[in-house]
Amino acid sequence: MDLMRRSGKVSVTAIIIVAFVVGLAVMALSSGESPSSAASRFMSYLAAGDYKSLTDMSLAEGVPHDELLDEWKYATQVAAPYYRFSYQIKGVRKSTDQMTIVWMEVTRNAGTNGSYPENYELELHKTKDGWKVNVFAMSRKMYPGLPR
Repeated sequence: MDLMRRSGKVSVTAIIIVAFVVGLAVMALSSGESPSSAASRFMSYLAAGDYKSLTDMSLAEGVPHDELLDEWKYATQVAAPYYRFSYQIKGVRKSTDQMTIVWMEVTRNAGTNGSYPENYELELHKTKDGWKVNVFAMSRKMYPGLPR
């Protein structure tokens, strides 16, 4: 080993490790956000009542941005300002390159006696701005006053 260092040779193991690390970095930077990560971010915004971020992450064909903003504001600030839930992402089912279904368990009215997890799905579509949730495909049972 000492002979290799003096003669300027590099260990094959070192080259493989460096190539592996560079490969991981390239994959992480080029792949963008995963659908499950986007769904988790959306649900976090929903739990926090962040209607502006919910609007930005929503896909609602034919609904103007300002109208969708007003509907999310109503849902989070008027219809359900104290609604609490917890969620856990359970899996992803890729339908196409541009559309994915993320399924999760949601416990509505979390923290109350008798609350229990229920299965729900989010339909995500890939756009030029990243993954967006199809609001019209969301179950109306999951959250009170969802935009329509």
